[in-house]
Amino acid sequence: MALLDDVKAHLRVDGNESDELLKRLIASATSECMAYMEIDEGDYRLEKPDVITGIVLVVQADYDGDPAKRSAYIAAARSLWDLHAPYAGV
Repeated sequence: MALLDDVKAHLRVDGNESDELLKRLIASATSECMAYMEIDEGDYRLEKPDVITGIVLVVQADYDGDPAKRSAYIAAARSLWDLHAPYAGV
C-alpha cells in the first residue's frame, strides 16, 4: 500500500507496530475526503498528489490526537481537495 508508506514517511514512523492503526486512520481520512469532495471510491481524483497530501494531513491530525490543531490540518487538507473537487471552478 503506497499510501501507507507515504503516511509513515510523513509521520516518521518506522517498523510495522502502528500499521493497523495507520490503515484505519487512512480509511477514515479517505472517507472524509470523498464525502467532502462528493466523489466515490475509485474516483481518479483520489490519485492526485494534492488529494493524497490532504489525506496524509488528516491522518496526521488524527494520529497526533491534538484537537486544537485538527482544525488547522483539516483546513489545509480541504484547500488541497478543493483544487480537484468536481465543483471546482464552478
